Amino acid sequence: MKEPEIDKSRDGENGHAVPRAPIYVFSDSFQPRIPVDRSSCLAGSELGQHVEQIIVQIEKLGIRVNRSSRLREYQELLSSNTPKFAEGEEVTFNWALLECLQFSVIVRSLEMLEANSCWLPKLQSAVTGATFANDDSESSRARSDQCELYFMGMLLHAGFAVELGEPDLLVKLSDKETLAMAVKRPRSEKKVFKNIRAGIRQLPIGGPAGVVAIDLSFIEHVAKPLYIYEAVNEQVPAAILLDGYARENWLDLLRAGRGPNTLGLLLHLSCGVRSLRPNLAMISRRWLFVANEFDPRVDKLTRAIQSLGAKSSSPNGR
Repeated sequence: MKEPEIDKSRDGENGHAVPRAPIYVFSDSFQPRIPVDRSSCLAGSELGQHVEQIIVQIEKLGIRVNRSSRLREYQELLSSNTPKFAEGEEVTFNWALLECLQFSVIVRSLEMLEANSCWLPKLQSAVTGATFANDDSESSRARSDQCELYFMGMLLHAGFAVELGEPDLLVKLSDKETLAMAVKRPRSEKKVFKNIRAGIRQLPIGGPAGVVAIDLSFIEHVAKPLYIYEAVNEQVPAAILLDGYARENWLDLLRAGRGPNTLGLLLHLSCGVRSLRPNLAMISRRWLFVANEFDPRVDKLTRAIQSLGAKSSSPNGR
C-alpha cells in the first residue's frame, strides 16, 4: 500500500488522537469529525497508567490478564522509551498504541451492555497470543476475536444492537432488518483478498444479507507514523491511505466483494499520525464501503459509523 502525499487542503473525517515519544499530549476519542480536545488529553507519561486502567477494567469483567500477556508488554512499551522485547519481535510504539486503543473501545462497549456474558469468552481469547502478531494459531485467533469485538464496539456506539451469530456478527439495523457481518484482520497486504474470499464463503446464503468487514490497520506497510503540519487535519492521512488503496484496487475489490447474498466490503483503517503544530501524536481513522451497487441498508450503517463524534470523549471515558 503506497503512502500518498498528504493533501493539506482537505478536511479530515473519522476517528481521533494519540502519541509517540517525545510525547506531550495524548487523546483518543475513537470518534470521527471532532477536533482535538486539549482539555481531555493525557500526558505521554500517563500512557502506561491508561493501559493499566484498561487491564483493570478487563479484570473487573472476570477476565484474567496474565503478567506475561501482550497487554502487559504493551503497557511496558508505552511507559518506557527502552522496550525490552526479543530481537526481531519489538513492537513499534504505534502498533502497541493501536492495539491498546482497540481494547479501550472494547471495554467501554462491554460496560455499556446490560448482558455481556456472551462476549466474554472472545475477550478472554483476545488478551492472549504473542506480543507481535505471529501466524501461530493462538495469536491469529486472539487478533480475530479482538477485531470482532472492536467492530462490535464501534457499531454499538453508532447506535446498532449487535449479536454474536453466523458468520461473526449480526447487526440489527432496525426491528425488521439484520445484517450479517464477517470480520477479518489481515496481517499483510498480500492476504487482503484471501481474507475477503474467506469472508464471502462465511456469509450464510439462506440468511440475512451480509458484508465482509476488513480491518487494514495492522498490515505491515502502514506501521510507521505519518506526519501532518497541523492537528486540525489529523483525519486526512487515514482517508488518503484508505481511499487511495480503494482507488488503486477498485476493480479487484469490486470483483472480490461479489458473492451470494453479499452487499459488499466495509473497509477500515487506523494509522499513527504526528502533527508538527502542536506536537501531538494521534490515531487517524477511516471507514469506507466498497460495493457494486448502492444499498440503503449499508448506506445507513456506514453513515452512522462515520457520524460518530457528536460529543467529545477522552481515553478515560470522561
